Amino acid sequence: MLIRIAAILLLSASFCFAQQDTINIADKSGKKQGKWMKFYKNGNLRYVGHFQNDIPVGKFYYYYEDGKPQGLITHKNADVSYALLFHYNGNPMAQGKYVHQKKDSTWEYYSYHQGIVVSRENYKGGKLYGKSFIYYPNGKVYQEKNYDNDLENGEVLQFYENGKPKMKANYSNAFLTGQALYYYESGGIYIKGNYEKDYKHGLWIYYDTKGNVTNREMYEKGMCKDCKEELINDDPKDWIKKDWLDVEDMTKTNLKD
Repeated sequence: MLIRIAAILLLSASFCFAQQDTINIADKSGKKQGKWMKFYKNGNLRYVGHFQNDIPVGKFYYYYEDGKPQGLITHKNADVSYALLFHYNGNPMAQGKYVHQKKDSTWEYYSYHQGIVVSRENYKGGKLYGKSFIYYPNGKVYQEKNYDNDLENGEVLQFYENGKPKMKANYSNAFLTGQALYYYESGGIYIKGNYEKDYKHGLWIYYDTKGNVTNREMYEKGMCKDCKEELINDDPKDWIKKDWLDVEDMTKTNLKD
């Protein structure tokens, strides 16, 4: 369905060029009226839409510089608009709602090659609120995270593709804080420890698949006090990226691929 809309955008561009309407008119007070078209330096259409008293009305069609469809924004009224954006290859990239030109309600994001949903986010006044989700290619939830006023707050959960828990932790004002649990795919706890403002802090315990303790490490604000491996003494922020924030890399990859 969304790919068909991209094809319609291409046809709309050709139709716009064929029409001989008067375009780009402003009244005596400088307000845009009627049909407006903007072009790239190479002469290709950048966007086309209609204005009424300087307010966009109806559908606005946007294009990449080589003429491929980039997006469709439908203005319901002066305050509310709906956007459908496309990757360069024509697959959908994102769709959602704007209120007063700021993201609002639920937004969906799609992968570049397959056009499948990779994440959903909820907005209020342009800021993230409520639950956001990242998905596996099969549609199952990989991560569930909570936001409050654009900051991560509350419980964050990660899951294996079979639906079993992979990780459970908590955010406080965008910082990992408190207990974190990592699980084997079989269901047992793999690692248990605590974070303090994104840094490992306090005792971290490692388990084998049978539940036996295999190692204990004591941290103070990201620095291990009794670890033997030299890597432990690296910048603690690097450790955060290595052992927890792999999900951020996963998101970027999915949005491209």
